Amino acid sequence: MKGSLGWARLGGFSIFCLVILLGFLVAGNRSAEAQERHALVIGVDRYENVPDLLKAGNDARAVAEVLEVVGFRVTLGVDIQRRDYSRLMSEFTRAIAPGDEAIFYFAGHGIEVDGRNYLLPADVPAARPGDEDFVRSESIAVDHVLDMIGRAGARVSMVILDACRDNPFPREGTRSLGGGRGLGRVAPAEGTFVLYSAGINQLALDRLSDDDPDPNSVFTRALLPLLVEPGLPVQGMVRRVRQQVREMAQSVGHIQFPAYYDQLTDDYLIVPASLPGVGDAVPGVDRPVAVDHCTSARADWVVLRDTDSVSALQNYAEAHAQCPIFASLARERLADISVGSCLAMAGNDEDLRSDGRVALSSILGRHMTREFAYLVSLASADLRAVIDACSAAHEINKENAEVAFRLGLALHADKAEDVAHELYELAAKTGHPGAMTQYARTLPGDEAETWSLKAAEAGDIDAMIDLGVWYGRGYVRPFNSFRKDIELSEHWLRKAAEAGSRHAMSFLAKFYENESGPLYNIDEAVNWHRKAAEAGNKISMFDLGFMYMIGNNVAQDIAEGMRWIRKAAERGYPAAMANVGGWYHQGNIITQDFRQAAFWYRKAADAGVTGAQYWLGILYRNGRGVAQNDQEAARWLREAADREDRRAQYVLGRIYLEGAGVAKNERTGVELMIESYKNGLNWLTEALGSGSFDREVVAELQRQLHAEGHYNSSIDGVYGAGTQAALEQIRQ
Repeated sequence: MKGSLGWARLGGFSIFCLVILLGFLVAGNRSAEAQERHALVIGVDRYENVPDLLKAGNDARAVAEVLEVVGFRVTLGVDIQRRDYSRLMSEFTRAIAPGDEAIFYFAGHGIEVDGRNYLLPADVPAARPGDEDFVRSESIAVDHVLDMIGRAGARVSMVILDACRDNPFPREGTRSLGGGRGLGRVAPAEGTFVLYSAGINQLALDRLSDDDPDPNSVFTRALLPLLVEPGLPVQGMVRRVRQQVREMAQSVGHIQFPAYYDQLTDDYLIVPASLPGVGDAVPGVDRPVAVDHCTSARADWVVLRDTDSVSALQNYAEAHAQCPIFASLARERLADISVGSCLAMAGNDEDLRSDGRVALSSILGRHMTREFAYLVSLASADLRAVIDACSAAHEINKENAEVAFRLGLALHADKAEDVAHELYELAAKTGHPGAMTQYARTLPGDEAETWSLKAAEAGDIDAMIDLGVWYGRGYVRPFNSFRKDIELSEHWLRKAAEAGSRHAMSFLAKFYENESGPLYNIDEAVNWHRKAAEAGNKISMFDLGFMYMIGNNVAQDIAEGMRWIRKAAERGYPAAMANVGGWYHQGNIITQDFRQAAFWYRKAADAGVTGAQYWLGILYRNGRGVAQNDQEAARWLREAADREDRRAQYVLGRIYLEGAGVAKNERTGVELMIESYKNGLNWLTEALGSGSFDREVVAELQRQLHAEGHYNSSIDGVYGAGTQAALEQIRQ
């Protein structure tokens, strides 16, 4: 078990330090099957408005060189601005084809705002406490990076972010734009490996001393030789990186111990075992040297021997497993925690497993591409306390299946899915129904079926739902096929629904309402949506409400439809919140109220609804329902534009032309408006036709059209036939 991890937060900003290795739906190392290997590597040392860094650029160059040696087609960007990042990322993801492998690497400053992580480009503006929104709008959202790479369709994708540098923003009195150092969490998808370059409140060292001659940071110098070691799985690489970084830091009296979360489903090898000696091709990369593991264990024990922290002792025992004497001392201290404490603190099984699925809308129609995933909710319990208590109990009695299962659920909720998987397997093999269900979700299709059937036949509702969904769609997750059998799908979903599961009721309704599906029966769909909604399922509340709004096999009843959709919104369903915001905004079926519109749009926007992000930006731009705020308008419109909302792209382009809430930039503004036009929106040509732009803007448009090979006339700033023809060409 790792120690408690969290953010050091001050003044709304936090510095985050992490390295993310993201392998979407990894199914073992199959590099021979990959068509191409792509890498985008970025390092920023020279910042225009915040303190420079020393070795981020060197780290990026070294990583780029190593990745080239092991077969990646590398694009390197050093000291790039935000616009350069957008261009490189677009080119990078466009080059990725299904079956490819992809790596994204960033070294530089990073910051966290309100639970979201951002990377700072070279031109990030100077800021003071209270400028969080402005800085955020000019930075790079990590979740956008993950989303872009995830949508590119690579077979294996890895993202490496080393942003654990010192606070780039100055303090002002007792306030600051972020803590001096700290950790930030992400919420990665299944198949993700997260490696933090340091632990809680730790600073990742650039160097071991002022005269340290090594061109790379402490973390990177440990990472580089292991990246080229043949046959070394990512998990093994990380264990060795952690130990080496810890010992190098301790040699200068510093504490730096990378923490990690592993959600990979199998080993992934950056360099296959069949390529020995590849590390010799990388200049300056040496093999790791042997270390005396008990030296650091002895030093740490002096600090920890009197602690009452269970998590600290467990972290110590794991870190120093290669020094048995001191590891056993730590385990003896842990022996005081009982199995009963774990079970009492974790609560009952329903507390741990209810609301454990994400998006019941993941199986049919417009939701078909979303993956059905199981995440646990421990909102009623202190997650860290549960992990600490159950970890200690598991150390005492590893044969106790219930303890192993409860600990697995808690770790799953805490994103430590590698350890959770091992615990599920341990408990599943003793016949524990819930553990069998969880274990099945990590396995290939045929094995998943075997374990899910065992759990379902033992009465586990979640296993019944899994079988119903998997039989219905023919896969457990993308690239993990499952035997398709519609009759069995209906059988297991109906069995779970009749047992009272509101989730199964909603799934069953989704199957019945699919007009192109073999189970299409709209009467049954309405029936099961109603039962699920009345039982508290927010997705069925929304769907039932929509049926009433349009009169789909029920008598049209606008008021009843609004009632159900509002109930779903009040329970946090994103689409419902966006709809309620739209009602108040438009004022067609409810009294117009811009304040209420902004309230609901914000909730939906925070949940990632692109349309709500656009409209919230418009409300801020116009000062309707909220105080007029150009920076907030730009921030929300950027969120929507980054998700390909063509309206947001156009309006954000106009904002850059005006310099409202952002630095005025005609080139960026025109680029965004061209992108919106390429995406099918005619607002650009309509504005040009009405003479809304001055000659300088039209000239910039002509220059960009010329650069793309569409415009060959003079750059005269006149919107004439040549410019019109060029715009028509870009849509062909």
